[in-house]
Amino acid sequence: MSDYEHEISEEILNAFIDGELESEERIEILSELSKQPQMTQRVCELIRTKELLRSAYRTVTPPPRIIRHRSLSNNRRWGALAASLIVGVLLFHFSEQLPLQGPQYSVTQQQAISQVAFQQAEEAAALRIVFHLTSSNPLRMGKLLDDVDSLLEQTQQLSQATVVEVIANGDGMDLYRSGVTSFSERIQEMSGDNSNLRFVACQRTIDQLESDGLGKVRLLPEVVRAGSGISQIVQRQQQGWSYIQI
Repeated sequence: MSDYEHEISEEILNAFIDGELESEERIEILSELSKQPQMTQRVCELIRTKELLRSAYRTVTPPPRIIRHRSLSNNRRWGALAASLIVGVLLFHFSEQLPLQGPQYSVTQQQAISQVAFQQAEEAAALRIVFHLTSSNPLRMGKLLDDVDSLLEQTQQLSQATVVEVIANGDGMDLYRSGVTSFSERIQEMSGDNSNLRFVACQRTIDQLESDGLGKVRLLPEVVRAGSGISQIVQRQQQGWSYIQI
């Protein structure tokens, strides 16, 4: 029986968000989140609060040493990352696979074609990775795209079938917002060049932004929506995907 079968404390949730739990504990939390939608919502709120606090006290560009995930610039770094990803796959693998979370959203014809291509790539992939962005810091956004580009290039050179999903929620939504992001051309190029890459936006964050009076949130055409970014991440990890938070 799980230690977290009933209510999960705020202390545990914060430790989970900050990556301070052991792998076994993280797996238990992820399992419980998939069963408790209200707890998933609470995790979203905590992440948003943390990012608001960081934004309030961020007066200078963070030095490279505090960035959690650095660019992959050579084969040695890629080898280390690949090893950690394989370990992540083993740690987060569950035999049970959940259906997609949340309602279905209308897509354009091009998005539908891209989703079919992505699903085909996913079926053939030996390595599945989900990147998670919660920061509006342009430096982190650029690092994220650099890392995804480098990873896809390296795995292609190694003839290793790979799929990557980039999920943004909270302040990270700025990466996908038309008229706000500085990376629209970069995302368009990356999406066009890689059928095994998908950019995903959290609908709950979009709803929150619109309810805060920011008007209609318009996304880049390459971006698809998931009902909840956190639920999508939970689902991916239960399906054996590796997880990297930026």
